Amino acid sequence: MIDLHMHTTYSDGTDTVDMLLENAEKNNLEVISITDHNSIDAYIELENNQEIRNKFHGKIIIGSEIKCIYDNMNIEVLAYGIDYHNIDIKKENRQMVQSDVLEHFINVGQSLGLKVDNNIKVDITDPNKIYAAWVFCDNIMKYKENQEILKKYDSCKFLQQQNKF
Repeated sequence: MIDLHMHTTYSDGTDTVDMLLENAEKNNLEVISITDHNSIDAYIELENNQEIRNKFHGKIIIGSEIKCIYDNMNIEVLAYGIDYHNIDIKKENRQMVQSDVLEHFINVGQSLGLKVDNNIKVDITDPNKIYAAWVFCDNIMKYKENQEILKKYDSCKFLQQQNKF
């Protein structure tokens, strides 16, 4: 059995690298990939701590889930086999990456006619503000005038189902 899309606490997962590897071993996984959002920090931890790496006896494929903007849309790409020593998505760059994505969200939201505060910020030290999407959604949801605009888009139906409107 394999799992090529796993997250640790380096992004939005609930398990540390240590716990994730223990669970993978316990569940008899043969191949895994830790694909934290815009992060390769799990691999740096594994490189620096052989004791943790030894908790899983299967194959680990190096990967990450990288946020990109293509054709004015935000997408996430699962990248495998990356050279994590030469990729610029280390923890210290996360604030910059998320801030750039938030700026894009604000521009797209405003082009759709959404009321959005220009002064909202990502803060990687605040667990509620580490992702641009969370900051953006929290902001636009506080304005009732955005309700009609958001109802036009299928991707926002989950918000209506969750009684956010």
